[in-house]
Amino acid sequence: MLTHRFTGLEFGIIGLRIIWLISYLTGAFGLAVFRKNLFELQTLSLSIFLLCLAGLFAGYGFLPTTLSYNSTYAVAVCFWWVIISRKNMNLTGRSLLRFAILFYAKVSTCLLLGALTVIYFLLKNDFNW
Repeated sequence: MLTHRFTGLEFGIIGLRIIWLISYLTGAFGLAVFRKNLFELQTLSLSIFLLCLAGLFAGYGFLPTTLSYNSTYAVAVCFWWVIISRKNMNLTGRSLLRFAILFYAKVSTCLLLGALTVIYFLLKNDFNW
């Protein structure tokens, strides 16, 4: 809807399914990067990427096959994990970027995960403005 408002482009069912497929491919890439950051590995593994992709595609059984808030949220959380696992970004930058990604997907989830993120950093003793 946002794309249509700014560009005038309209997507049919097939176009939305292609966008959904591309977003799940990028989400799987995000999960593979999260694993790389978490275990401090040097390279991304193709097998891990394919495993993450298979896990996201398993959602086909309960998520709609076109773009929805839930499928957009699933991809947004994949990138939230990438951002939270980065070591070289300050907390304020990470928080703003996370909230921007999650706000795009769903406002209520953005607020909930925002609160959980603050609690996580408070417990980790890494919270500084």
